[in-house]
Amino acid sequence: LTLSIMDGLPFDELQATAQREGKPVFLDRYSSNNAARVRLWIYTRKLEEQVLVRFVTHSEQRDTGFLALNPFGKIPVLVLPDGNVVPESGVILQYLEDRYGGSPPLTPASAEERMWTALFIKIHDTYVSSPNCTQPGFTHTQGCMYLPPPREGADQARSMERAERAAKLCEINKQLDVIEEMAAKFGGPWLCGSKPSLADLTWFPTFCFFCFYLPQIFRWPDVFYKRPNLKAWFAHVTVELPGAHRVHDQLGEALLKKGIDEDIVKETEDATFKWVYP
Repeated sequence: LTLSIMDGLPFDELQATAQREGKPVFLDRYSSNNAARVRLWIYTRKLEEQVLVRFVTHSEQRDTGFLALNPFGKIPVLVLPDGNVVPESGVILQYLEDRYGGSPPLTPASAEERMWTALFIKIHDTYVSSPNCTQPGFTHTQGCMYLPPPREGADQARSMERAERAAKLCEINKQLDVIEEMAAKFGGPWLCGSKPSLADLTWFPTFCFFCFYLPQIFRWPDVFYKRPNLKAWFAHVTVELPGAHRVHDQLGEALLKKGIDEDIVKETEDATFKWVYP
């Protein structure tokens, strides 16, 4: 069974497929930064032949078969060979590292180092990448970069009001400053110091989002302005982490295909709100 055959496989057959092949099935999408961190782990560990991949479109996330696997309705999802289904990218990432990880370990040895790694991931997952609610109308902070404004008469799965967009853009700027200060404690070249960790895999795809959207839509002159540690870190990861450049290019291609929402760009003409940082 090759990876390409997985595309289009009915969702109700994935558990049986994982059991039959003795391999986990990863439900993925190229335009998802949360899925990309898991894909980055797969590339880094060179385990592409050990994980089957089934790509999922936005519309398929509302499919009853998909919701039977993950009632949260979110990407990514990991279907295990024992039939269990694991949602949430952070949980998937830690499970894969615990179950299949090699050298160098991406979970630090000391309690203090693990604490800092967990905090980097917690900030990402709580304040940037998750709405923390599955009910209609709730959106994540990062959605300010691409979720459309409400359009009268349109059937929109998700949208974002202007004031909320501006507030969430401010939140992105704040959290960038928070993790810049955290990264400065360790002196690089990785977020937690001299060795790579799951924190690097978590934040790298999201920074690909930042570098794509923030200058184009909100006219940020430099995502890394007065953030020298993050600037050096992003350049280092791109070159030194196996698979990072590949994920960077995949995300770039997927985001280019999605394009920029010109209605969001028009909103930034409203001087009532702050759009450009610093």
